[in-house]
Amino acid sequence: MKYIRLENNVVIEYPFSLNSLRTLFPKVSLPRNYAETAIATLGVYPVSEVPSPAYNPATQTVVESTPIIVNGVWTQQWVTRNKTAQEIKDFTVSQRSATAMSRVKSMLNIPAVKQIKTLPNAQAYVDANVTDLATAKILLARLTFIVANIGRHMSDQDDDLFPDDE
Repeated sequence: MKYIRLENNVVIEYPFSLNSLRTLFPKVSLPRNYAETAIATLGVYPVSEVPSPAYNPATQTVVESTPIIVNGVWTQQWVTRNKTAQEIKDFTVSQRSATAMSRVKSMLNIPAVKQIKTLPNAQAYVDANVTDLATAKILLARLTFIVANIGRHMSDQDDDLFPDDE
């Protein structure tokens, strides 16, 4: 449970920890199980928690705000705001990067590929699996896909590494 601390009906601290009561009031004897009425005399009140509202994570963000009194009970509040252009760009980049790496991981999840850890292993794999031009094209397409997605991921992480205007 969350708590709020008031002085003269003004919010002093939120969220407030009951462990902080002993520090704040060192000369007051406090029982292990605080009764709400007892801590209210010290200006500390429980806050009724509510779920955060639905929002579009691509364009919005939700942050907790200062609780307000609703029907006599301190109640948690949420504020939804539109993301800045930079926040939207950062979110889009992180989503693209996660998608690209997921694709690469799925390509690397082939049991035979997992066993390739050295150049001789790679050569043995190619020797065993590339038997004609068609199988060579399949392997080359997979490698191109993996390298392109790794490149996109690296570009998303550092725009200076692969500038868009070149």
